[in-house]
Amino acid sequence: MPTRTRNEKFLFSFVCFHAVSCLSIQRQIIMDKEFIQSIIRRFFNSNVTKELMLKFQYWLIHPDDKEAKQDAMCAIWKEQSNAATATTLAGLEQLSHQIRTDRKIYPRFTLHGLSRVAAILLLPLIGAVLSFLLLDNKVMDGKNGQLVEVIVPEGEIKQVILPDSSLIWLNSGSVLLYAGDFKGSERRLFLTGEARFEVAKDKKRPFIVKTRYMEVEALGTIFNVNAYEKNNQTNVTLEEGLVQVDLPMQTDGGYLLTPDQQLTYNHRLRQVTTRNVDARQLARWREGYMIFDKASFDDIIHAIENRFRIAVDYDSHRYADGCYSVKFMPDENIEHVFSILQILIPDLEWKRENDKIIIN
Repeated sequence: MPTRTRNEKFLFSFVCFHAVSCLSIQRQIIMDKEFIQSIIRRFFNSNVTKELMLKFQYWLIHPDDKEAKQDAMCAIWKEQSNAATATTLAGLEQLSHQIRTDRKIYPRFTLHGLSRVAAILLLPLIGAVLSFLLLDNKVMDGKNGQLVEVIVPEGEIKQVILPDSSLIWLNSGSVLLYAGDFKGSERRLFLTGEARFEVAKDKKRPFIVKTRYMEVEALGTIFNVNAYEKNNQTNVTLEEGLVQVDLPMQTDGGYLLTPDQQLTYNHRLRQVTTRNVDARQLARWREGYMIFDKASFDDIIHAIENRFRIAVDYDSHRYADGCYSVKFMPDENIEHVFSILQILIPDLEWKRENDKIIIN
């Protein structure tokens, strides 16, 4: 085990303590603002291992003491921006490029100054991935090889072939994480966003897709998982074969799906529903279609934002009770999309201002 510096030992003790306390619903820690700033400053002054970096990031994105953490980050950002050099600005540019391309996570982080602050400010984009790494030692285990992270920019669709020849289609704004060599007794991946999986058969090695709220296990099958962080629900839709869906927050067993069944878990209500659907039709998003079957208004808007790389400003409470079924063609522009939504929802009024859609 490598020798830790004094700062690193302090941070390690702190984040380990907090990681344990976060898992206990009986304890709540409210920290002094100055103490939070000292923690963050110690982090910026240390080179730390990947494991410690992930634990620190998990603490930083945890909602406890959110305002104090934001104040500390803003203060450090201002200090570092005043001292920014060509090197740190180049680091920012490189970091921005990496967020939009495939990349591997290497064993040790060496970000400094402004680029490191920028990396932390981007954490909301990968918070779910970090939480998964902390809670799933099988993927973090170095024996499984380097971790590969595939990020799909908004407005794009990407195809990935895994080392076992499984085929994955990733929808706009999705992140996929897996061990590079894909060896071991299980084939385990993490997803935030949407993906369609065509799993290569291997009865000895289950294929497991983990999201923030559930795990989906298959041996050889075709299924779709929709698990965008912005959405209020996670969907699993089975096209061929069999899958088992487990919800870690429930103790009454898993759910076995058969073809053309869809399982939906509502995050807010903590409710599970299953229904029959046309799985092949719903999976045509990989051809550029946007197809919704009894979808919430929020989910439709989030898909539009991903497709057209545009922000939509609206009152989500106004449309919270609606369910809509609609199909958009690959070549339809955003004006046509909202014209169709106006037909579905007659009182919907909208306008475009630069790179934003405003719904009145």
